[in-house]
Amino acid sequence: MDAKIDAYIKENPKYWTYVQAMPRDRLERTVVLNEVREVDRQQRIREGVLKQINRNAEMKRAYDLLVKDLPEDQKEGVIAQIGRQARRAVARAQTQGKTEAVSV
Repeated sequence: MDAKIDAYIKENPKYWTYVQAMPRDRLERTVVLNEVREVDRQQRIREGVLKQINRNAEMKRAYDLLVKDLPEDQKEGVIAQIGRQARRAVARAQTQGKTEAVSV
């Protein structure tokens, strides 16, 4: 990660100078803002995954079966996590299929 940061700084010296000149309070608030944005992004993804699962009754039953033995307060989070993993796997498979189709 340090190498990526160093490369970014090297490629963007004006931005690095700007960041270094920021008052501490502004810098701290910027870091917190980035965290808030990341949490919001994750929440939107989670809500989208759960909405997609809940729209399909058969899919909802399948996910409910997977988490049937979990405590009630953990079920929704685990369903969202499995759904995100499944969405990524499908996207990777589709991307791989397109790449293979192009190279054939």
